[in-house]
Amino acid sequence: MKTAEQKIEQMDRILEKTAWDATGYLNNVPRATKFRHDAYYRVLAERQKVRAAQAANRGVAALVEEGCAK
Repeated sequence: MKTAEQKIEQMDRILEKTAWDATGYLNNVPRATKFRHDAYYRVLAERQKVRAAQAANRGVAALVEEGCAK
């Protein structure tokens, strides 16, 4: 099973590969595809969810540490 950091790294690679199509498709740039345009925004949304979950987990861990320190 991949860690959240590994998932984010993989998503970053996908975003890099599809970023050109994300804007190019809407501007009718030759060879920009709808598939990659859609993939960019799907992966971007998923990456935001993973990052939010990761941040929430860090916040819970900090609260637990703080509670244990008292």
